[in-house]
Amino acid sequence: MQAQKVILIYELIPDATQIYNLEIDDESILNKLKECHGQYANSSVLEDEHPANIFLPDYLESKKDRKVFDSGSKELGIQPPIHLIANTILIHTGFFC
Repeated sequence: MQAQKVILIYELIPDATQIYNLEIDDESILNKLKECHGQYANSSVLEDEHPANIFLPDYLESKKDRKVFDSGSKELGIQPPIHLIANTILIHTGFFC
């Protein structure tokens, strides 16, 4: 598959918001990320096996270098806007701390 641009907004409620600028060339990973859209890990609503609980935290840990904003970090706190281009997917998810 051709690489898909993904902007992922990850809210660590109530502590911080992180934004990742990703390029995904693996369809199975893209599908897992899409399943996480609108879902918040560590909530009573999600099943334990949901990708937001078991896949997303480790995946984002491996993509630290793709984090472009982190409201809890002095280095990544205020950054210039991300310019979206055509064929970019926005995924919004999070984790209840």
